[in-house]
Amino acid sequence: MFAEVGGCNFYYEITGEGPPLVLVHGTGADCQSFEDVVPILSQQFKVYTYDMRGHGKTVRLSDAPLSDDIWADDLAALMTHVNLPSAAISGWSLGGLIAMNFGLRHPQMTSSLLLMGSRSPLPSSSVGDRSGFAVRLKMAAEGASIEEIVDATFEFSLGAYSPHTVQNNPTAVEKLRRSLLRNDPKSYGELIGATRADIAGRLGEITCPTLIVVGEDDARAPVGQAEGLSAAIPNSYMKIMQKCGHFYGYEQPEETCRIMTRFLHAFG
Repeated sequence: MFAEVGGCNFYYEITGEGPPLVLVHGTGADCQSFEDVVPILSQQFKVYTYDMRGHGKTVRLSDAPLSDDIWADDLAALMTHVNLPSAAISGWSLGGLIAMNFGLRHPQMTSSLLLMGSRSPLPSSSVGDRSGFAVRLKMAAEGASIEEIVDATFEFSLGAYSPHTVQNNPTAVEKLRRSLLRNDPKSYGELIGATRADIAGRLGEITCPTLIVVGEDDARAPVGQAEGLSAAIPNSYMKIMQKCGHFYGYEQPEETCRIMTRFLHAFG
């Protein structure tokens, strides 16, 4: 489905019945990134997924620059459009950063937060490997095709998976490749360079129940970053997933959903 709000024609999907749960994807991803978890979660929740501004099938109707703030306000506008006054907001990777900012900008619309391998606004000595992003940006600027970029940086991409996944789950590896191939090289640089929200000093203002999930092998948002978030957000709970990297929904969809569901049943 599509909804024209806030200067975009947003692509979104609604699946299942039950308490509302919104899933927010990461940089260069789209709502299809949740293809393995939505069928499980929608057995107990009404699951909302969408392609953020600058991603997937969503069409930008204005030249407003990308930023954490506009992504958070886009979500509020889309929720209002579908008559959703409040929901649990689950963000993966960049989506976790957007979810935190959303919770600060629109607390009345946030019943709880679930941060899955979330990027952190806090300064940290635990910094994930981001070397491949510079290579992608350079190749995109030089006019390389998405196929060329994915092939040249796929080892970097696989580094976001746990060794266990790479060795034992070829289906997850192929889904990662397909997800990367859905990117548009021309817009990738703008996504990476989007303006960050300065919320590091405000995390203590997040008062809703917050789940922080991190894979023990997450090379993009390492355990140390999750620990920093857990210390800064008052009503938070942290869970480390074993044999898991950064792509929770592809690597361990059943366990990811089990952890999410237990939290949501306990805290809503």
